[in-house]
Amino acid sequence: MIVCGIDPGFSGALAIVDELGDCQTIVMPTLGDGASKVINAAMIARWLNDFDAEYAVLEQAQAMPGQGVSSCFRYGVSYGQIIGVLQCGLISYQTVRPAMWKRDMGLVKANKDQSRLRATERLPRAAKQFERTSDHGRAEAALLALWWLGQHERYLQKQEHRNDKRSGVEGSE
Repeated sequence: MIVCGIDPGFSGALAIVDELGDCQTIVMPTLGDGASKVINAAMIARWLNDFDAEYAVLEQAQAMPGQGVSSCFRYGVSYGQIIGVLQCGLISYQTVRPAMWKRDMGLVKANKDQSRLRATERLPRAAKQFERTSDHGRAEAALLALWWLGQHERYLQKQEHRNDKRSGVEGSE
């Protein structure tokens, strides 16, 4: 399965990860600068299409302490643009609270460098994409995709176990 992890916001990124551990990332594409900066939704759509993304996991938007009203509004607009791209591209998606996926990935109270290190450990073939301090968005996007793949794998294993139990019960009658 080809999953896109999305760290939203202007300093965020997108990562495509598959179950083999192949990973491609891009920084969040934008247009304009300063107060007129917006997410480049067309580029996101094209990129997702180029990699045949089947599913996306998007870090849930939340206001940050000390963030101004204008900044919160701009972040919300960019978040909505990303959701619109996913919906128009018919890509199913899930939002996840940062605390949830970071807890599951062992990154509670971790800084951005620790996210880059964890991404390098989990995706060694993609390590070059996480080398610079500014690559923290790429790392977190990749970790989001890995988190979802891990959750999905556990779900499938549970379903398989249930099916095995049912077929074992039915077969013994």
